[in-house]
Amino acid sequence: MIKKVFTLLLTTLSLFLITACEEVPNVYTEEDIYNNIVVFLDEGDRFDQVTTDFTLANKVFNLYDITWTSLSDLLLIDENNVFITRTSSNELVSITGSVDFKGILVERTYELTLLNLEDEEEINVLEILEGINLNINNNLAFDKIINNFLLDDIVLTYDITWTSNNDAITIIDNQAIINRSESDQNVVLTALITINDIVYHKEFNLVVLKLEDENTVVTTYNENFSTLINHRNQNYPEPNSQYLSESEVVLNGISYDFVNYRTDAGLNLNGPKVITIGGYEDIPGEKGRGYIRGNNITDGISNLRFFGRLPFSPESTYPQGEGNDTASNSKITLYVYKNDLLLYKETKQFTNNTTANKGELFEFNDINVSGLFTYELEIDSGHRLSVESITWQNYPSEELELELITRIDFYRLLENEYYSGLIELNDNNYLVNHFRSDYTNIHIDKELPYITPLNEKDIGRFKPDYYDAAYIYNETHFEKVTKLEFMARNFGANDEYQNYGIIKVYYQLLESDDWILIDQDFELSLEFNTYSVNINKENVRVKIEMSYDETSLYGSTVNLDNITFYK
Repeated sequence: MIKKVFTLLLTTLSLFLITACEEVPNVYTEEDIYNNIVVFLDEGDRFDQVTTDFTLANKVFNLYDITWTSLSDLLLIDENNVFITRTSSNELVSITGSVDFKGILVERTYELTLLNLEDEEEINVLEILEGINLNINNNLAFDKIINNFLLDDIVLTYDITWTSNNDAITIIDNQAIINRSESDQNVVLTALITINDIVYHKEFNLVVLKLEDENTVVTTYNENFSTLINHRNQNYPEPNSQYLSESEVVLNGISYDFVNYRTDAGLNLNGPKVITIGGYEDIPGEKGRGYIRGNNITDGISNLRFFGRLPFSPESTYPQGEGNDTASNSKITLYVYKNDLLLYKETKQFTNNTTANKGELFEFNDINVSGLFTYELEIDSGHRLSVESITWQNYPSEELELELITRIDFYRLLENEYYSGLIELNDNNYLVNHFRSDYTNIHIDKELPYITPLNEKDIGRFKPDYYDAAYIYNETHFEKVTKLEFMARNFGANDEYQNYGIIKVYYQLLESDDWILIDQDFELSLEFNTYSVNINKENVRVKIEMSYDETSLYGSTVNLDNITFYK
């Protein structure tokens, strides 16, 4: 009897373990596994022209081991490294990666041509010179130079020496130092490389602009990430093909965050290396992200541009051929924030698969954010983007930069019934009346179509009735308020049931004082618009009040968002 019970328990436990294993979610397909059995050739090599040792991926999605085999004695496989032997003739060899995927053997075979030793001496000088570029304003502002910029110090394996014919630009440690004077200066920068004891050169013509009033001068900034690329290539134990994330990387005085990045071959195969970001998931089940973030940059931003490439597109030949990142399924998004508020968002795509492979210039114009800002350049989930360099121009502004006191953005509130009383919002207490905010329950017709990237689904709804206004104001007096900004719209849709709200802004110095009206001239529409009110009061409470419009047939409900107080 005891033996039967033990056998039953053992059988039950086995079934439980099998069931538990089967319940582990797996969203990957055989095609996903196949596409991620990859070979990483060295910079400058292609599958039909292999000259140096290379590396192999050893896992797929960090879940499935890859076993690599080759029948050729010209390839020596050592873990994820492959050491090649070249002969006096071109040799066609193959290497196969195998993965056991849920009991199914998935294999991918690469055919490679090992070039003969004599071909290595055939150097295409023109292609090497073509790989030397100035990473300043993406070759669009050579006649408007006003800021220092970095110079590439190597192309392929050849060192670059730079010279200048004019003191307006001096070269110090591969930096172009700008010396502006009272007149514009024409400068020729020359790049020199030595190949087989012969010196070759490439010239760049620039104009250094004269000194002007800095409040009106448009300044161009450029970052090619060469310092980070060289640091990683020289100091990291991980293969350069592995995607990493790093924070607070200071480059040219700016702090950057890199999420899921690696170094890669350039947009031009013989050009300088670039940063590649990959939209990989950090938390299983969540949307993958890969991005470059520049934090708290001064002087504002009017536009941004960069050259990008899809390294794993259908027409790609390096670092790997025939990838699945297409012009139509890969999306690039630029976000620009000020005081943690999203002020600009735009998404772009490559024109076609040919430009995705060759590289394409992306331009984001009319950003026009003044003062301190942060930007994020993101590739969407599941795709990869190479970025050669990022260039932006400042946004000169005569306006005095105001200090942020606080912002109410109604983030992730679940107040799904109209509420009156005290509520904590963004670490401050406020008194509200006839207020609700529920990001999980946005009205599908009267709110959702009018949500912008600046709002997402975190908005407030205020519904005054005929006898009682809706409002929000700070419980504790702010030390000083110079300006109030907020976004507002009429709740409703473009039909006969549209609401018409009236907004008034008041201030109060003492709790015993009456509220004093400052402004009520706000023309609301169905679209979210931003409104500003000058307050210029110390030790003050500020109230936004929504009143009932007696001419409205269907109510005076108003949506508010991003209520911002400045000192």
